[in-house]
Amino acid sequence: MTDAERRRGDLDLSVPPSRPARGLQAGPGDFTAMAVLWGAFGLYALRVGFVDDRGPLVLVGATAFAVIVVGLVWPIVALRNVDASLRAPGDATVGNRVPIGLEVHGRARDVSVRLLDPPTPWIRADRGSSGTVVQRPSHRGVYRRMRIEIKTSAPLGVFTRRRVLSVALPAPVYVAPRTAKIAANDLPVAAIAHERVAARSPYTTVDAVRSVRPFVSGDPARHIHWPSSARRGELVVRDFDPPAVVGLAIQVDLRSHDLGAIERAASLARAKAEAVLAEGAACCLLTFDTEPRVTYVTAAREVGRLLAAAMPGDPPDPPPAWPVEVVRA
Repeated sequence: MTDAERRRGDLDLSVPPSRPARGLQAGPGDFTAMAVLWGAFGLYALRVGFVDDRGPLVLVGATAFAVIVVGLVWPIVALRNVDASLRAPGDATVGNRVPIGLEVHGRARDVSVRLLDPPTPWIRADRGSSGTVVQRPSHRGVYRRMRIEIKTSAPLGVFTRRRVLSVALPAPVYVAPRTAKIAANDLPVAAIAHERVAARSPYTTVDAVRSVRPFVSGDPARHIHWPSSARRGELVVRDFDPPAVVGLAIQVDLRSHDLGAIERAASLARAKAEAVLAEGAACCLLTFDTEPRVTYVTAAREVGRLLAAAMPGDPPDPPPAWPVEVVRA
């Protein structure tokens, strides 16, 4: 994983396959206290049996070690064919609860499962089990895979086998940064050009009349200016200036070696963009995500997704005549 990917929090940036991925990493295992007891008992039985020439004790000791071998091999074999699939919402926020649907496939019994990154509590799952796990994402980013850890010590409880699966998500999960607290009235929102924006200034309550013009078919009757029509002897209507539009371009520069500063900048940028939208103004978000991006956002969801995918890089310049607010890491 590159430094840029690590800053974004991506676990895997490849296109997710149509089927859930099989285990990509085999985890370690641990002998349990039961294994220690069986081993000590087997050694004692073998020692006494050979010293005193007592055949039954030798058989008991051999049986104890056979139990350890079976208890070691069985969980390893049982977890070889265990697979899992996930279902997750498309949008999330760092630190917030995210319900993730988990389904375990396989014939193993008494399996415990948990999500990693960060780890969740262990839950029990038998073959064909499904349920919901609550995860709290710890890093901003676009998640296309999630790691799942599975373990079992069945049937003898001698050895706990662990295995880590890297499971592809059906669709990417955009984990947006937290929203910082700011004062919305401090944003330098100003009049902008009308191209590519439809937001109208919240401070413009009526349209400004520029002049009058002759009535044409299709003009609303309420736009007829009767005093001018009486003077001219023909119907004329009010000709309006376009409604005033205000907006703000937010340039997000995440170039820094301090991961904490990068996340704080992303949180601040989200707060500023959402405040602009809440005021009814137009917002243009300037980010870098493998390439410079100029995006005219209209909803908080778009803001979250863009900042989830943003990475350190040189952001583009603002559109002409737009006021700009620069957020740097």
